[in-house]
Amino acid sequence: MNWMTVPGMVTIMALGACQSTKISQAPVPYESTDRISPAGVADFKFRTYSKESGERKEVTGASCKMTGQGFQSQFTSPAEVTVPVFGPKTKPVTVRCTYKDQTKKIALKPYNKTEAKAKKSLTSLKSATNVTGAVIAAAKIGVAMRPRDKSRDEYEYRSGSLTFGGK
Repeated sequence: MNWMTVPGMVTIMALGACQSTKISQAPVPYESTDRISPAGVADFKFRTYSKESGERKEVTGASCKMTGQGFQSQFTSPAEVTVPVFGPKTKPVTVRCTYKDQTKKIALKPYNKTEAKAKKSLTSLKSATNVTGAVIAAAKIGVAMRPRDKSRDEYEYRSGSLTFGGK
């Protein structure tokens, strides 16, 4: 078996990817394997690819299992997967997929969605070209950057993927 756990090997999918296979199934729910008390839930998309003859193509039908601390789910790629989130205590999840007798896995790390929104607001202020835009962006930054209870920040996972084929 060929195992891959390097976080840098995750391919972050662009939201507007033109050649992505449409996800036709409903979001896949998680199953608790232990007593957990999540702060909420989040969804992420997961896709699989094959790189044969040097060309990378999305493949459907890979059998995948996502595991986290106290929960898991099984799905067939491509899929949108629902996971519990625990605020700042949200831990990485592992996704393991099998396609054509090859198994790979990857760890997906959570990110702080609240901080990402604040940074995006800061970027929009820097790029504001008129006074009105600058005032609106400054107001957003004031709200986003004010002292906050970080234990209430929202966390989620970015979309991820695995590529099969090649050695």
